[in-house]
Amino acid sequence: MKIKPITAVGYTFLVALISSLITVLCYHIFVFNTFSLDSSQPSALREIDSATVASSPIKHEKSIIEVMSYGCHYCASNEEEIEKFAATATRG
Repeated sequence: MKIKPITAVGYTFLVALISSLITVLCYHIFVFNTFSLDSSQPSALREIDSATVASSPIKHEKSIIEVMSYGCHYCASNEEEIEKFAATATRG
């Protein structure tokens, strides 16, 4: 059974298209909460009650928390700048 080259190329593009669409859908569902029921509030901002704040392991009022991802290009490109900042930041 011989497959035509155009069929193989078309199938490859179809698989790549489906894969990218599923990835975008997962980001919208799990990261951006695009399809959440409560659309009155922006999904990036949440209100945290005082009980949650009191039980937080972060006890200092002026804390800097680094949020990064090993797969993020921007996190990787700014790693040296973060290290420089951490060296100059005061403790306590």
